Amino acid sequence: MARASVYRRWRMLSVGNKYAPSIPTLGACFQYTLSPPARVWRRHHSIRASCVSKPFSTAAPFVIPATPGLFGVTGLRHPEDFLRLARESVSRCENLKHGLLTGRVPAGVDVIRDMDAISNTLCIAIDAAELARNVHSEEAWREAAEEAFAGLSGYIHELNTDVGLYQAVCSVVKDPHVAATLDEEGSRTAQLLKAEFESSGIHLPDLERQEVRALLNEITSLETMFSNNLILGRRSFQVSKSDILAQIPSEIVQNVILPHQPPGQPPHLLTLTTDTAVANAVLRYARDGNLRRRMYQEVNTSPRENLEVLSRLIKSRDTLARKLGFPSYAHRFLADKMAKCPEEVDRFLRALAENVRAKAGKELEVLQRAKQEDEGGWGDSADFHSWDLSYYMGAVKSARHGASTDGKGVSAYLSLENCLRGLALLSQRLFGIELREVALDETEAWAPAESKLKKVVLLHPRHGQLGTIYLDLYPRQAKYTHHAQFTVRCGCLPAGASSYQLPVVALVCNFSPCDPAGPVLLTHAELEALFHEFGHALHSLLSRTRFQHVAGTRAPVDFVETPSHLLEYFVWDQRVLAQFAHHHQTGRPIPAELTAALRAAKREFSGLDTQIQVLYSLVDQKLFGPQPLAEDPTTSAFLASVQEKVMQMPHSEGAVWHARFGHLTGYGAGYYGYLYDRVFASHLWERLFVQDPWSREAGERLWKEMLVHGGGKDPCHILRDVLGEEPALDSFLAELEDEGEIEHRA
Repeated sequence: MARASVYRRWRMLSVGNKYAPSIPTLGACFQYTLSPPARVWRRHHSIRASCVSKPFSTAAPFVIPATPGLFGVTGLRHPEDFLRLARESVSRCENLKHGLLTGRVPAGVDVIRDMDAISNTLCIAIDAAELARNVHSEEAWREAAEEAFAGLSGYIHELNTDVGLYQAVCSVVKDPHVAATLDEEGSRTAQLLKAEFESSGIHLPDLERQEVRALLNEITSLETMFSNNLILGRRSFQVSKSDILAQIPSEIVQNVILPHQPPGQPPHLLTLTTDTAVANAVLRYARDGNLRRRMYQEVNTSPRENLEVLSRLIKSRDTLARKLGFPSYAHRFLADKMAKCPEEVDRFLRALAENVRAKAGKELEVLQRAKQEDEGGWGDSADFHSWDLSYYMGAVKSARHGASTDGKGVSAYLSLENCLRGLALLSQRLFGIELREVALDETEAWAPAESKLKKVVLLHPRHGQLGTIYLDLYPRQAKYTHHAQFTVRCGCLPAGASSYQLPVVALVCNFSPCDPAGPVLLTHAELEALFHEFGHALHSLLSRTRFQHVAGTRAPVDFVETPSHLLEYFVWDQRVLAQFAHHHQTGRPIPAELTAALRAAKREFSGLDTQIQVLYSLVDQKLFGPQPLAEDPTTSAFLASVQEKVMQMPHSEGAVWHARFGHLTGYGAGYYGYLYDRVFASHLWERLFVQDPWSREAGERLWKEMLVHGGGKDPCHILRDVLGEEPALDSFLAELEDEGEIEHRA
């Protein structure tokens, strides 16, 4: 996922509000296919319809107001307009701020309304800049967006440290008579604003506040240094070209390895870099164990500079937390999350680890036997290393479930057009919402026509237009390289407005055609990513909060992935896939046995998958928990001590994969949220959709009792209301063990 702070609030505007799928590879410590945590429609199966019909409806006239500029933002027509928009936004915010500081705005909901108006004004400008700097095809636009983004970030920092604004919020929160006038959403918004101000030490005496500011600046510098070292620490080594061609699938060599070759290289050699995609390919497909070990070691022994950076980051974050009155950085981070405290996270992770331990142990034995057989019976069964994991997982899955589950056999049914129809069908059947493609005005576009940008509006027969999705689905130069949902504009009810401000989002993906002359065919993992990101989009588009500060995906980190994880379940269900996953040549729906094989392959090593995620989460919690640690966190002894408590597979001596674990800077005590949300999503699927994935009643319940609230309601209450009971591990654990048809489990 690329950036952790996508669940951004007003004070966090300096970090991009986007969702990108990324399971941490930890420097290729464990390289294998996982369902990403964070991730880009159907018709009658006639070949003609499958090939030429549109995924979205276009029938019936629908009048769209004249588009005013880039991404639909008023007046944003030229690169220089970004700075003008930034200046105008600051000017409007200064007027609002003046009213709050002079007492012109009476204490109560009006204070929260005007604070939210400041947030909304700035977000419209900075969100557009964030998207433009990541996707615009023209350098002038990207540079202007960068400049506007930097300027607005500086202004936001001033607001976040403005004592007068903090006191205005406190006048609402601390006065019981005033606080009693707020409804649940208003009260939650006010409390969040107060807590976010205080997270920067604004409530402290001047000298301590200055110390906190210095610590925050140091932490930001260290986080940047850690990320930069990941880029600068890129390594490479040369191998025989014939060896690679004999082991790695040709399409992966062509698309992943060959683009990284330096000029003037001898023709019999290939250069392998430690880039994630290249490392994944070698660790997954190379039968030569020595080559896998070489790649693993090259990746996991760098960048060693980050060990010192991490040590300093741990110390600075701990000092910050203590100055703010928390026992540790983890306590500070979790204070406003669902889990509330590190002790609860630890209980959750250890309970999960204990429940999957036996299953994971049996799975490891399977892999050990596979390695013994592959090596002709030589070697100790315990001689199984981290660099063996991905290769033998893939080999066993292919042997048991067929190679078709790992490549072209599935992709033939997953043309991008059909997958988009799947999203349209899901929206219609579950929510009664039509996805209608409308003309994209040239003033809205950020790339040339060959990029095939799309604009889609959500229409409901009773509620009217609900919002807009822009689709940017194909790779191009200088474009953001992952899959992500970007917020362009949050939904809210602005002060004095007669109508609701409709949300706008962009789905940014990078789907490449295997054959330039043929349709774009997705892997099943890419289909899952598409539905995952669409889950974030629905959360943004279907929420109806008054305040943009808690709109859509602006919810706690350990809840916000729940809707997107839930939508992943639909792409594993034959009853759903059969409606849109049709062969791009014959038009026939995907066979039930192929879907069953996909599910079986997914469950094959689900115990180990979960165990590894628990390991990642525990390392993250322990590093930023109470200090000092018993072990030096910058040594392999620290990793070994944690891994021995979780897994039956020993840590590889000398490996320092946490030096490449980018989530430590982005999440920092929050990585557990991936597993937390997977558990919630599993329970929701079991309760709402397992009997009928097309249930309109279940869809309406999901919309009106979960998605509509965005982050404006306590997620504990949301889950309890939707489920009718407290969320529990049972469904998730049963799913890991289930050998039958998951969609028919009662």
